[in-house]
Amino acid sequence: MGLLTASGQAAMAAMIMANVSAGDTILSSQSLYGGTQEFLANLLPRFGVSCSFQDFSNLESIDTTLQQTPSIKLIHLETPANPGMQCIDIAAVSALAAKYNVLVTVDNTFATPYLQQPFQLGADLIFHSTTKFLNGHGTAIGGVIVGKDQQSFQRVYHTYKLLGVNANPFDAFLLLQGIKTLATRMDKHCSNALAVARFLEQHTAISKVNYNGLETHPHYALSKIQMRQPGAVLSFELKSGFEGAVTFINRLNIFVRAVSLGTTDSLVSHPASMSHAGVAQTQRLKAGITDGLIRMSVGLEDIQDLIADLEQALG
Repeated sequence: MGLLTASGQAAMAAMIMANVSAGDTILSSQSLYGGTQEFLANLLPRFGVSCSFQDFSNLESIDTTLQQTPSIKLIHLETPANPGMQCIDIAAVSALAAKYNVLVTVDNTFATPYLQQPFQLGADLIFHSTTKFLNGHGTAIGGVIVGKDQQSFQRVYHTYKLLGVNANPFDAFLLLQGIKTLATRMDKHCSNALAVARFLEQHTAISKVNYNGLETHPHYALSKIQMRQPGAVLSFELKSGFEGAVTFINRLNIFVRAVSLGTTDSLVSHPASMSHAGVAQTQRLKAGITDGLIRMSVGLEDIQDLIADLEQALG
């Protein structure tokens, strides 16, 4: 069961608002898309819904929090996370949530259904920003909410209608065209991303590369278990900080500066001044979003052209 929405943000908002009420608490991870983080931390509290952000790599702590906080009605996960690429054990978290009768929702935008299936791991509801890989060509904005349980899905449908967040027919048509090539595109995205990550990992201008396809990533083993491939998005930290990040992006020729991701083109963004500019600095740093962090969505161009562009921009 699925509902198309006008944007990924609309899908996320309708899905969550349908399942919480005043007095409830949402438990979520520390690294999230900036719009989701602002929605949970700044908007929902105005309506009596609080949110607690925690490190989901410590499952014992999550268990304790669930036990001690009966107001938690929903756990929201984003895995791999934006932009630090942290991975969360969906199966283990879902098992804990079931123990306390708590819903689990997952933002599966980065992975797509081709690389990761959260329902098979115990999640209750999933949403995607279809603007990204599902459309794949940057031609339309959209979102989708997917459910497996009739009762929870009906709650979402009722909220969806009242908020009026439905998609338009032409964007739905463009989405259907994009999905036809999803598997082929994702295979190429992933192979290019791994090659780019390995190149960046060896470069002297970079202090850290966040890509769950690298053996050095702390969640490499988990990613291998719950994902078919590690995906197309990665991030890395420049030693030169904020000014270095700006200079690097301005020097690129093939990579396009954009907040979005998941198109056939390679895209690059600076989260601290773009997607996460509205997130408090203390919260950003907890999620590993430093002033020198660059997020990259690796496209379908020739890999040698991409590496040459990166090499000249870093030089």
